Amino acid sequence: LRSLTDQSPEGRLVSILDPNRAKEPRFTAYIAELSDYEEIYGILIEESGASVTFKLQDGATRTVLRQDIALLRSTRLSLMPDGLEQNMTLQEMADLLRYLAGRE
Repeated sequence: LRSLTDQSPEGRLVSILDPNRAKEPRFTAYIAELSDYEEIYGILIEESGASVTFKLQDGATRTVLRQDIALLRSTRLSLMPDGLEQNMTLQEMADLLRYLAGRE
């Protein structure tokens, strides 16, 4: 959220409520289906001819050899989950917006 171009409280709120409205390509989520049937969900942070490195939802990174990827596809969605606000009270949302404002 800190990388948003609209840093107003209203802009941040819109980004939380509708994370796919104005996502940047670098934050597009991908699904990698590996040859052992495992799936990886994250954003691409580095690519080479031999491997792809993902940043996962928990902030961890994982590098996978291209030879181990059976299929790599874009979800065309933001990594930030839709509906995040559904489990938050109004006070928690206000606290989150205040926290993000203080991190500028």
